[in-house]
Amino acid sequence: MTQKLLATAGVLLLIIMVTYPFQASPPPDGEDMLAAMQQLGYTAVELRKNVQHEFEVEAKLNGDKKITMILSFQATNTIFNTERLDEMGVKYQKTGQKFEVNGDKDDLYAVRTDSINIGNGKIGPEELHCLEFDEFDVFEDYRVTGILGRDFLLKHHAVIDFADQMLYIKPD
Repeated sequence: MTQKLLATAGVLLLIIMVTYPFQASPPPDGEDMLAAMQQLGYTAVELRKNVQHEFEVEAKLNGDKKITMILSFQATNTIFNTERLDEMGVKYQKTGQKFEVNGDKDDLYAVRTDSINIGNGKIGPEELHCLEFDEFDVFEDYRVTGILGRDFLLKHHAVIDFADQMLYIKPD
């Protein structure tokens, strides 16, 4: 009985496949993707690759402070570099917690941002972490303001078009 049911299901599947052949459509080009994402309420941001082949994005912190952020799928949280925040006059405070990566450990700070403008989108206010990048071997070569981590990418429904080097985010 089971074999008869499987055989019947297989025949029906074959009939469906022959009747309605699968037609692959070419992937959308950059302009089609941009238009589709904008209709869905996303804002588009150009990405660029740095010398380490990591993607960077330009943004503005609190409306007027130009910043560069690295996209990271490895970083759980978005993290700002305290040295860059000091240069911009942005205040942050100790959290009383420690941050540890690969055996390096240092104080964790928090910064309250009024806004982060990425592309045409404004995000925030946000409370994000910051730390002294120079204290961590893994971050010491980063000359950026910070790292956009998975928390930020997930919260803002990020879609990354690697072929056209575009980041699409949905602002609040």
